[in-house]
Amino acid sequence: MTDSPPVIVAHDAMATMHAAGAAALPRETGGILIGFRTEDQIVVTRAIVIADERSTRRAYLRRERRAQLALTSILASAHSVIGYVGEWHTHPADQPPSHTDIESLKQIAAATSDLVALIVLPFEVAEPRPPHAYVGVHQRPESPRSSRRTRTWPASIAMATTSADELERWAAATQLEPKEPHQT
Repeated sequence: MTDSPPVIVAHDAMATMHAAGAAALPRETGGILIGFRTEDQIVVTRAIVIADERSTRRAYLRRERRAQLALTSILASAHSVIGYVGEWHTHPADQPPSHTDIESLKQIAAATSDLVALIVLPFEVAEPRPPHAYVGVHQRPESPRSSRRTRTWPASIAMATTSADELERWAAATQLEPKEPHQT
């Protein structure tokens, strides 16, 4: 199916994206994804809306300073395994991620050593359509002569059957590896 780990999304996170997308129509909106990583999955527990008053029907720019402030605030009270896991935004038409979206994911992945997710939630006639997910990773060279590469793949999305709080408690209880704070 795909070469990348699946992206698991908590119901509350998807509901946040749906509500923000519907409210912003006919413009795009978006933000950052908060959660954790297992050995083979990205788990999204929260979708944070980062407003862009200049967004249009074809463009959303995640405001870096606003995103960093929101992330810092969340991480101050979250368990150390919880952190930034990616980006999300909407498309006011039923369109998959654009070339610009994928290039942005590559830039984000190149700045971190972890897998990062991109979720694009399209709308058609004001109704959300099935979301698209991609995962990006910056691969380390296997030998000193090889160059680093940033790769992206389409990923499957699965909805979590447990709450975001339960998922985060599980991540903390299983002692997943703590993450360094991420600069958005």
